[in-house]
Amino acid sequence: MNLVVIGDHTRRLTGVAFVFADLGEHSLKGFDGLKQAWKVRGETLAASRFEALRGDDFDLLIGREHDLGMLLDR
Repeated sequence: MNLVVIGDHTRRLTGVAFVFADLGEHSLKGFDGLKQAWKVRGETLAASRFEALRGDDFDLLIGREHDLGMLLDR
């Protein structure tokens, strides 16, 4: 069986690059308490790695022409 299972921290780091299935909390050898587990079901259709990690945060730059101009100048 080909299966990739990751923890909650790794799931957050991948942004929206992958589709996950919640496997619930499990007791894992070497870890204290219950840990959240996620099954990686496949990739999403994100256009780039940047988009996959940031999702729809591009709207945060709307109306910030002055700030964008400063960034481009530098």
